[in-house]
Amino acid sequence: MAQGTIRPLTERLFYMGFYRLFGMNALPFRAFVFLTQFVNLVLICAVVRRLTRSDLAGFLAPVLWMVTSSLSVAMSWTATYNQIQCAFWMLLAFYLFALYTQTGEKRYYWWQWAAFVLGFGALEINVVYPALVALYALCFARRYFVRTFPLFVVSAVYTVLHRSSAPPQTADVYRMYFDGSLLSTFFTYCRWATGIDRLAIALMKPAWPFIAIECVVIAGLLVVLIVKGKPALFFVGWFVIALAPVLPLRNHISNYYLTIPSIGLAMLGAWGLASAWECGRWPGVAASLVALLYAGPMIWDTRAETRFNYLASTQVKALVLGVEAVHQAHPGKSILLTGISDRLFITGIRDGPFRILGIPNVFVEGKTNPVESGDPLVYEYSNYHLKDVTAAYHTGVVK
Repeated sequence: MAQGTIRPLTERLFYMGFYRLFGMNALPFRAFVFLTQFVNLVLICAVVRRLTRSDLAGFLAPVLWMVTSSLSVAMSWTATYNQIQCAFWMLLAFYLFALYTQTGEKRYYWWQWAAFVLGFGALEINVVYPALVALYALCFARRYFVRTFPLFVVSAVYTVLHRSSAPPQTADVYRMYFDGSLLSTFFTYCRWATGIDRLAIALMKPAWPFIAIECVVIAGLLVVLIVKGKPALFFVGWFVIALAPVLPLRNHISNYYLTIPSIGLAMLGAWGLASAWECGRWPGVAASLVALLYAGPMIWDTRAETRFNYLASTQVKALVLGVEAVHQAHPGKSILLTGISDRLFITGIRDGPFRILGIPNVFVEGKTNPVESGDPLVYEYSNYHLKDVTAAYHTGVVK
């Protein structure tokens, strides 16, 4: 129950099971993440086709979701696989409920229950699923609204059990605040979901072009909402409802928290784009230009984020495997690492990866407790390589 969470299907079964089968080989982990995501794309297509009766909207919805930069972290950092798997359970459960309302076959309703319950093993955001299907029922199938009530009971029971079982959070980064910061946090996520003005800061560029793109995208979504009315309200509701659980985390505003909420905006945008082409060539061209304004910077941001995570992971891999080789050559000796940047330490060393390999007494100069006994082996890390500087270090030549 790390960080006050209970996630047996993602952060327990997935990590422990794959580590038992494949060790530290990352490829099976990554392949399974992508396999789950492929299924998610199929489910989004199926959901949108059923709700909008548009094949084009069904095709475009997963495309628009794929280009959103919030997926870059979830798809390149295995620690956030819970977002991908939770999206799977929620999409599957919702699709089954939609089938139930459109066919009347009760088997879909009970299969929906199975997917809903399993979703709690992936991520606690699953608790909002009853609100999603309740809103869907109000917008598309009102006579099935009462069938969503038992789902709320299960979510309430899970919330009580979770709060009583999980350890309380002491770190301020995960502390929840129910105050005026909720609105500012929501506004930040809205801007991140519709544009990447935060990229302007990283590029040291003027922010106004990115803000202009956000305004155009938001205006386009508002047009779809106004024209389509109540059915389109469901897609906006998906964004708001799925985002609600993380809004109190004002000190942990993270791009990957938009993974599941952004599905709603992707579905809304796809429906609007498909409807525009149905209205004629020029509305379709105008809507496509808005979509390109959204997708272009998002793809650029996704590429930059993915490359950053790739380079960070290869740095950590080289360091950990290098330390393993030193430990095998000199078992029982303490190891002191120098040349470790703050970014490298925070990315992969602070959480103690060496313990996975059973290597004790690895210290980082200036960042961990000093070596307590004996003269340690000293290795300087630079450009993916470890260099033995023990003699120079202890004679004071290297510090």
